[in-house]
Amino acid sequence: MPLDHVLLRVPCNKFDAEVSFITSAFGHMDIKEFVRFPNVIGLGEDHPWFWISGVDENQNPIPDDAQDLRLHLALRAKDRGQVDTFYAEALKAGGTNNGAPENRAMYGPNYYGAFVISPAGHNIEAVIR
Repeated sequence: MPLDHVLLRVPCNKFDAEVSFITSAFGHMDIKEFVRFPNVIGLGEDHPWFWISGVDENQNPIPDDAQDLRLHLALRAKDRGQVDTFYAEALKAGGTNNGAPENRAMYGPNYYGAFVISPAGHNIEAVIR
């Protein structure tokens, strides 16, 4: 089943940092802003499919240690250079290393990916197979 859209829930106090992180990390892959509402943004290449929503911690808290609420999101790169650029830009944008770009044979013979933890704690990846 193809991906139609995805929503990242982030605490409102991390919303701006998360948006900046995602647009910096994936801007070279043509991810850009399409629509913005208070505490909600829609990103994508030709339509909004990547949504980020700020959550008011008083109404719907996301505890810092609630790893089960965090998302793992992998975007497919066109080549290894895009994976490498994603990693460098994501770190510059405030992400934390969770796996430098490299071949990952345990995921498949041609799997090349990099992982970064976003400011809101999501595990974000760029990969080419």
